[in-house]
Amino acid sequence: MFLLPGRNRCLQLMPAEMFAETLAQFRRVSFASREAMTALASLGSRSAEISCDKQGRFAIPAKLLAHAGIEDKTLLVGTGSLIQIWQPERWEVERLDTDTSLDVVEAMHSTPGMDFESAFKRMLMDDKS
Repeated sequence: MFLLPGRNRCLQLMPAEMFAETLAQFRRVSFASREAMTALASLGSRSAEISCDKQGRFAIPAKLLAHAGIEDKTLLVGTGSLIQIWQPERWEVERLDTDTSLDVVEAMHSTPGMDFESAFKRMLMDDKS
């Protein structure tokens, strides 16, 4: 498993297979692109490979705890493809309400092939109209 910093100060626990797919995508980035290489280096320097002990526990490196503002308690949130790790109070601020979440899922189902991000952006645009 790999632990990476996520948006909104969460952490993302990614299975090894998904991380391998992500690395394959990273390899397609031009090494001549200063912005892309800096972004990849920044993300890579904050990421860590994680191993579980016999009881299924793992340690979160200090640099990632600092990123997420985690001091003692954590909250695990499944996303379907990975697990996010949040400082509980931050999750309460960042999470979507149930109706908004269901609106995004409905938009995805009403348009075959639409991904979550596109559905969310579409829902936001519809709300502004």
